[in-house]
Amino acid sequence: MSNRRSKVGAILVMAVFLLGMASAVSAQHLKPWDEAAKEKYNTAKTEYKKLKSFYEDARQDWITARNKYVAYKTAENLENALEKGKDFLLKADKVLVGYLEMVSTYVEGEPGLSDREREEIISELDSYIRWLEEKQPEIENATTKKELTDIAITVRNKWQEIRPATKRIVGQVMNAKVLWVINNAETASVKVGDEIEQLKEQGKDTTDLEAWLDDFNTKIDLAKEKHQAAKEKYAAIRNVRDADKLFREGNTFVDEANQYLRSAYEDLREIVKELRKYKTGEVTVGGTGRLTAENIDFE
Repeated sequence: MSNRRSKVGAILVMAVFLLGMASAVSAQHLKPWDEAAKEKYNTAKTEYKKLKSFYEDARQDWITARNKYVAYKTAENLENALEKGKDFLLKADKVLVGYLEMVSTYVEGEPGLSDREREEIISELDSYIRWLEEKQPEIENATTKKELTDIAITVRNKWQEIRPATKRIVGQVMNAKVLWVINNAETASVKVGDEIEQLKEQGKDTTDLEAWLDDFNTKIDLAKEKHQAAKEKYAAIRNVRDADKLFREGNTFVDEANQYLRSAYEDLREIVKELRKYKTGEVTVGGTGRLTAENIDFE
């Protein structure tokens, strides 16, 4: 029983780690999504939370049964501990599936990813989901300590692949959102540049505007550098040994990119204020649309 307990305990540790990666996604993060994508993600998130609650209950039941067996070591207590262990392992498997499905729906709705990136990530996640789902009948049909221990070891070994892959995917999606904001910023830069040229043609003094635009573009370039550095860190995540370190380093670059983008947004606000000195209301940009600080989405 002690050997079996250690193996299933390893599954507990792995499950808790993956659950800890599930951060709440705010309404701000979902702002550019269409309503169908938001609903699908929120449904998956609700299901995941429900599965997590079942998992936590099963974990506590297993710990109670295990402790009772350790204290009294009766055949009845052993049978009960095995049954609770099986239920716990099954719930752990299901909550991992629920988490991966939640991540998959987030990937599906994230506009910052290209179609190719989205398809590749979802395909990878689906392969892990199918593998975990295929283990569920094996867990349910296990009747001995050895059978359950063998399944737990198999899941543990598979986790060595899923854990770094999930970190790599989460990092890739976060960084794709950064690139999406950068692309919006570059579009804004072109529009502002066109507007400045029109004002110069009218004989207006655009010295301040040009200085702000230069600063804006410099910060966007710096954000692009940080985005690329983060991309390389996340792409390097291939095994459990260095997954945490590379993930943290990638996150640091993402944070730095976001700082540059937020600062660039402040420049954009100043540019819009200055442009409004020349025109009334919102500024018409090159005949292509209206430019305001509010419709350039920096997070």
